Amino acid sequence: MSLARYIGTSFLCALLAAGTACGDDDDDDDGDGDGGGTPDAAVVDDVDAAPPATHSALVLLLEGRFEAFPELGEGVLTESTFQVKTDVVPPSFEESPGSPFACKVFEFTPATFAPAGVDEGPVQFTVDGGPPVPPCIYVPGQGYRCIGAMGTGGDIEVANPKMGIFSITDSAITLGPDQVGRFLIVQGATNPSNNGQFPIVMAAGDNTILYQNPQPGAAEELDTTATYLTAAGFGPAGQTTPIPDDASVTIALSPGGDGDVAEFSQTLDIGDSFTLDTASQETISNLPSDGSAFTLSCDGEGGDCGTSGASLLNLIATDGDVSQLPPFVLPPPQSKAVQIFCVFLAGRTAVPAEASAFLAGQGFTRARAVFVRANNLLFAQPKAEIQVAAGHAVAGFTDFASAK
Repeated sequence: MSLARYIGTSFLCALLAAGTACGDDDDDDDGDGDGGGTPDAAVVDDVDAAPPATHSALVLLLEGRFEAFPELGEGVLTESTFQVKTDVVPPSFEESPGSPFACKVFEFTPATFAPAGVDEGPVQFTVDGGPPVPPCIYVPGQGYRCIGAMGTGGDIEVANPKMGIFSITDSAITLGPDQVGRFLIVQGATNPSNNGQFPIVMAAGDNTILYQNPQPGAAEELDTTATYLTAAGFGPAGQTTPIPDDASVTIALSPGGDGDVAEFSQTLDIGDSFTLDTASQETISNLPSDGSAFTLSCDGEGGDCGTSGASLLNLIATDGDVSQLPPFVLPPPQSKAVQIFCVFLAGRTAVPAEASAFLAGQGFTRARAVFVRANNLLFAQPKAEIQVAAGHAVAGFTDFASAK
């Protein structure tokens, strides 16, 4: 259930200017309820006088859920992307050329869609009043992963067959309560149905965790040959509001890797939780495939936006094979993918027909639309422009006719 590509490289580009307008969770100087007052942080002085930055960075933390699958609960989603600016894919369409706002469209091949970015050292998220997040490190070919524990072997056993709950016990490592709300990723098990990515729901003692594996054929495997790891930041994991609305997060980088981004530590309030309005609750999981304009919002009838700096929509569609996937997983593209990215300061994101047209007649099988309410900070270093953001997100999945 990999969710790391919630927000693509365009997030930073879209919010660079918005960083001077998106307010703190507690600021609403203009009285419109959208937090558009005093910014969380100012842009560093004399940026224009410095040499052009060669790198851009996006580091974000969200609490996410799936609109059509409430049984999966909520969970923490993290993203850390450090990029050389010349590697960023340019937009194929801009609703407002040159503006960071409104909607943009990006087209990808399998090569350009693959996890990108460079290693700039470990990233640490510390959530006040929220779950612990292990240090996030760069994994070649995957990007940044927040890994809690790693092991080989142990015993896979059935804990509750009716609910698909299994346990893994490994006396060689510690598997404690801090693993709950993370994911167990298993590879190399003799039984293929024991391999996969599963939410951790409980800890039992110091060496055992319980997780949910709904795959048919999953079974006991004592003294397994599998390797496994636990990872935070993959999204919905059976939790209930793990991050309160009044929480803050500190995002810090310890330099390493390529070493072009300097050490930093920034703290910001997390954008409030929200409820999509009634119409958007339906639309987010039933996107049009005929090129029609559409809107996703929290400010209509039945919705509640809370207080955050900006509303974002990150929509990705691919032509990947979905036949063996659960309905809440986006496949990698076989030949192409498209991203529609929108940013607005109000409580809605309106996708024009010109952008929606990129979804029509392309043979896409599934789309994932993620609506985000977040606060953000922008700051500059000699070699990098850096954006950090925190908030809440809800995702919907649409299967197009070509997938049926």
